[in-house]
Amino acid sequence: MIQKLLEVLIIYSLSCAVVAAGELTFEKKIQEVTTKPDVEVVYIGFNFENKSDEVVKIVSYVAPCSCMEARLKRPDKKNSLVFEPGDKGLLIGVLEFGTFSGTIDKVIKIQTDKDAVGEPSITLTCRVTIPKLIAGDKETLVWEVGEDLEPREFSIKVADESVTPINIVSHKHGFGTSDVFDYKMETVKEGREYKVKVTPKKTDDPAMGVLKFYTDSKIPRYKMVQVFLLVDHPKKTTK
Repeated sequence: MIQKLLEVLIIYSLSCAVVAAGELTFEKKIQEVTTKPDVEVVYIGFNFENKSDEVVKIVSYVAPCSCMEARLKRPDKKNSLVFEPGDKGLLIGVLEFGTFSGTIDKVIKIQTDKDAVGEPSITLTCRVTIPKLIAGDKETLVWEVGEDLEPREFSIKVADESVTPINIVSHKHGFGTSDVFDYKMETVKEGREYKVKVTPKKTDDPAMGVLKFYTDSKIPRYKMVQVFLLVDHPKKTTK
């Protein structure tokens, strides 16, 4: 009986030690945001608090991507990276996505004085979705080397969320591969849906190309749709 009681007390003591260890507690480590189509800058905040009984110092907070900046604010207005027990803070990811649309994850890595050097223990994820008002239903068309010269098709559609029609006003080959691929675009519904048929002129050797479709959208990220074309060797299956 005494032995059992000692075991329970040891386990309880160890669990308390873990809770009391110096660390920063974040309300959320993943924040998901859906923006408006014309947004240029996104701000995502992560609230945290030092709920431990030890002083915790933030050694670094880094957003390892040129499209995002990490900022730190404190409600107590102190200009310090040292957080006493009970201190609170706010880490902000400032994201500039340019012409990007769709869903993307960007992270902020935080290292405290409790971490091993070069091994940040906290990762915050900013998950941003920018609506695709116009997009191809395929990103890449692929043929195998030596394959028959069979056509492939894809559609470019304007999303239902777009009240204003988006028209394709011009299109062309990219990468100078018009000698490898031929294509024809058909308007299914003006400003809403387009169908494109691509036929390779040869599949003797690997080749890569891209088709570019330019629109009359006033929002920069929707001014062009790209679909890649690829002739490649068959993928080897691993056993």
